[in-house]
Amino acid sequence: MNHKILPARRDIGQVPYPVHRLYPISNRQQHTNQGEVTASMYNWGMEWPIIAYETRVVDWDQEAARNHLILPPPPNLEPTDIVLQVRCGNKRWRYAKDLGYTHIETYIAKSLDEVAQLMKEQQDWFKKNKSTLT
Repeated sequence: MNHKILPARRDIGQVPYPVHRLYPISNRQQHTNQGEVTASMYNWGMEWPIIAYETRVVDWDQEAARNHLILPPPPNLEPTDIVLQVRCGNKRWRYAKDLGYTHIETYIAKSLDEVAQLMKEQQDWFKKNKSTLT
């Protein structure tokens, strides 16, 4: 079976992970729209890997009930299932899925604090370099 992998230019210890086994959770409007992300990715590639976090579906469901910015888990999952949530890079994940990539380079964070730290690093980098990526 051939894999079509979306690589990241920056190496932070990520692995190629199947796109269909990652679950986006963000429900918030961000600084960039999908069109900007698609154009940047097409022209420059993916600078950073997406950031995922392992959690149980029941915990995800409870977090979504507390925070309207988090999408609820898909209904086809069992409460005790363990899944990888896309915590940073939901639009990059969508780009990979829409363009038929089978895998996307993914860093699996060990804690939500690590997710927050890596998200800040990525956001700071993108703010500083956004004008060169469009």
